[in-house]
Amino acid sequence: MPQLPLEPTPTGALRLGNERMAVHCHRYNHFLHQALYDLDPQWAVVQIESAARALGFRLAHDLSTHAEWQALPPTKFAGSIVSALGFGRLANLQELPEEGSSIEFGVVGSHFGHQPIMDHGEAMPSCGFTGGLVAGILAQRAGQPISKVQSEELECEAAGADHCTFRISNGVEAAVMTLPVNDWQASPSPEPAGPRPHPAA
Repeated sequence: MPQLPLEPTPTGALRLGNERMAVHCHRYNHFLHQALYDLDPQWAVVQIESAARALGFRLAHDLSTHAEWQALPPTKFAGSIVSALGFGRLANLQELPEEGSSIEFGVVGSHFGHQPIMDHGEAMPSCGFTGGLVAGILAQRAGQPISKVQSEELECEAAGADHCTFRISNGVEAAVMTLPVNDWQASPSPEPAGPRPHPAA
C-alpha cells in the first residue's frame, strides 16, 4: 500500500496534498457527530455524508498527482486511503457503477463504530462518514461529479451488526458540501431543526 504523502508545516500541522490536515481520535470524532445528531438526526446524516464525499473527492484529486497512487485501480485507491486514515478495511468494493445503478460494500473494524451515536437512548448507524468518503473517491476516479453520487449506511457495527454495510448510488441528486476544487457546484441542503429535548434520565 502506498504511503500518504504527509508533510509537516512550519506551524506543526500536517499537509496532505494541498490541504492542511487536523488529525483527531475516534472519541473527538464521536463528539462532533453526536453534537450534529443532537441538533437533528436526519440533517446530521446529510451533512456528515456530504462533507465526507467532498473530502474523499478532494483527497483523490490531490493524491492522483502522485504516480504510485495514480497507478492504483479505483477500488484499491479507495481501500488504501480508508486504511491509511485508520477508518477500517473495505470488503467487496466494486468500481462506481453506471448511472442509475448502485453497489454495496462492507467496512470491517470501522473507526466510527467504537462508540455509537445515540438518539434518545437508541444506538444509531454511526459510520456514514466512511461511506461518503468512499463515494467521493470513486466519483473522482470515475470522472463523475460528486453531486451525482451518494452513499447510505445500511448496517452498522455501532448499532450491533457484525460489520458496516453501505450502498453507493450513481445518478442521484445529492447535497454537496462545497470545498475549493475544480468546478464543484453546491446543492442546497436542509437546515437543522434545532436542539431537541432529551428524555429525563
